[in-house]
Amino acid sequence: KESCRCIRHESVDLWSGPMTHHRFGRSRRVFLALTLGLVGVFPGALVSPLPAAAAAVNYVALTPARLLDTRPTDPVAALGAIEVAVLGHGGVPAAGVSAVFINVTSVSPLGDGFLTAWPTGLAQPTASTLNFTAGTTVANGALVRVGTNGAISLSVSVATNVLVDVQGYVPSDSTIVTMPAARLLDTRPGSQTVDAQFVGAGPVAAAGTTEVTVTGRSTIPASGVAGVFINVVAVAPDAPGFLTVWPAGLPTPEASTVNYVRGQTIANNAYVGLGSNGKLSLFSYASTHLIVDIVGYVPVGAAPTPAVPARLFDSRVFGRTIDGAGESGGGIRAASEVDVVIAGRGGVPASGVGAVIINVTSVAPADNGFVTAWATGQTRPTASMLNYRRGGGAIANGTIVPLGDGGRISLYSQAATQVLVDVVGWLPGSFPTPAKLLGINLAPYIGRPTIEVTPLIIHELTDRVAPYTEWIRTYQCTGGFDNFAIEARNLSLHLAMGAWLTADLAGNRREIDCLIAQAKAGNAEVVVVGNETLKRGSLTQAQLTAYIKEVKAAVPGVIKVTTAEPDPVWLAHPGLFAEVDVVYANIYPFWASSPIEGAVAHLAGTYDILKTAAGGKPITISETGWPTCGASQGAAVPSDANAARYLAGISTWAKANNVPFFWLEAYDLAFKALSANSVEGCWGIWTADGLMKPGFRTTAFVG
Repeated sequence: KESCRCIRHESVDLWSGPMTHHRFGRSRRVFLALTLGLVGVFPGALVSPLPAAAAAVNYVALTPARLLDTRPTDPVAALGAIEVAVLGHGGVPAAGVSAVFINVTSVSPLGDGFLTAWPTGLAQPTASTLNFTAGTTVANGALVRVGTNGAISLSVSVATNVLVDVQGYVPSDSTIVTMPAARLLDTRPGSQTVDAQFVGAGPVAAAGTTEVTVTGRSTIPASGVAGVFINVVAVAPDAPGFLTVWPAGLPTPEASTVNYVRGQTIANNAYVGLGSNGKLSLFSYASTHLIVDIVGYVPVGAAPTPAVPARLFDSRVFGRTIDGAGESGGGIRAASEVDVVIAGRGGVPASGVGAVIINVTSVAPADNGFVTAWATGQTRPTASMLNYRRGGGAIANGTIVPLGDGGRISLYSQAATQVLVDVVGWLPGSFPTPAKLLGINLAPYIGRPTIEVTPLIIHELTDRVAPYTEWIRTYQCTGGFDNFAIEARNLSLHLAMGAWLTADLAGNRREIDCLIAQAKAGNAEVVVVGNETLKRGSLTQAQLTAYIKEVKAAVPGVIKVTTAEPDPVWLAHPGLFAEVDVVYANIYPFWASSPIEGAVAHLAGTYDILKTAAGGKPITISETGWPTCGASQGAAVPSDANAARYLAGISTWAKANNVPFFWLEAYDLAFKALSANSVEGCWGIWTADGLMKPGFRTTAFVG
């Protein structure tokens, strides 16, 4: 985690106001690039990716691990050089490694300057790896060949603290060729390149494109190169903007590689496929000098496979992605995470992928902070991949991330920020297909009941749970809850939609009418007329039965109609069994004071009693769970470990006995935690901030 000792600046929040969703035509996209963060918007259609290369074990992606942190008292001295041992550290083998992919961060430098990384034992190259300004925290990824003593060397032009996180490595027998940085393009007067070509041409014009030849220069072959690892630098642009790099000869993609503000010098790494002519194209929104350094290349037929840059996630207002998914999501809330589906999108195959090369951009953060990227379903690493500051403009960084559950990656942000994700390549392998719960109860409050239930919130909460469940169940129909039907359909989830019934007969009428409309539209497979309505004493059995009969008469026969009540209520109202198509019973061994050792047996015994009383009606356990915090209920003790143990146990039992069940809840409802001893707010698999609790990451859900 980063301690961002950054200079704060006040700025206009570009993201206040309603998050409506519209499509814009070509004439408006340049305007949007200016007003919405300058992170890459172009006219024209997106293009298909380059042909996939044959799979090869060319690169190993790791969970990010910190190898160097000079804070708080040992900054790297100006013009000084230090060595960082990489072999045998952070998951990198002690031998058989030719290069490492690192994320290097400068923290609170004393002035404007740059950092260079290179193989230990070789002469320091003139190319820079990272550019920074006084007092800021900024990061950049880099592919660096390993030098003598299994180390890499770092040097800075101005004293600064430095962090180094390793993200993966290139095996010695890989066909990826790495090299000390070699300059291929420098538009500044009096500059130099590796062969005196593409030098001193002056800044690229605003909205201009330039090409640079890659093949046949330095040690790069004249042909047979599929993609290159480069570092791209914008130098002193005359206005805020962005750069995009892509294979020459193809249409300009809707993606960005580097983001800059006026007068800034900033770098970012990229993996880019080459055009048929062995060239790269570079577009700049504003006039700026450009530098391109190459640090490695991949032969045709080897991995990673380059893709034309494609946007897969854009949380901004009117954000655009290549396929419409992951658009306008409202950003990442402070200290929370989002998952992004990668597999099967933007040229990445739906299977056979182990890791992806992406570019992540932060836009208009609410405060100083950082972003971390990792494989969904794994423990979030402490290493960061992108640092931002309030008022500092959009900033991007490239990285290589293993794919996690369902072909997804997770992003965590320390502060609230808008986020973009562009994919530029992929590596072969496999990603885990998570085992699934049959169902999960989903309330959209994110910790408090007064929040407006917007379509964006429904999307965020449903999308996160989708890889882990087959069904979702709601408690209500009106007040925005009908958006669950849209998300369930888009995510191929089954839906049991509820109507929340109380003593308010006018409110009940709205709920019942909504439920009938949703059922007639085919948006739900089960409709649940009330939840614990009799338990709460809100209605009589006769009133509840009348609502059930009304709904059954109105909806298609293929849709099952029921109500949900605790097991004692069902047993106390035996006439209710005849009114429903399926029995939805809420069973809680915890509230029965069962010790965790006997909790599954208690559930199974209660189910058997209900099965007998139901006279052959099918039974679904509509709610069950175990709290992770709060006071004990007799012998029932709340804890992460007990909740995970209970879920694993009932999943095994339910699968063996073909009993469907819904877990309560998807997310902690923190507003219910009225005291430190309260358990009511602690039933979620995810916290109220959307973080999966550690105990559930290894739980065997029912398949």
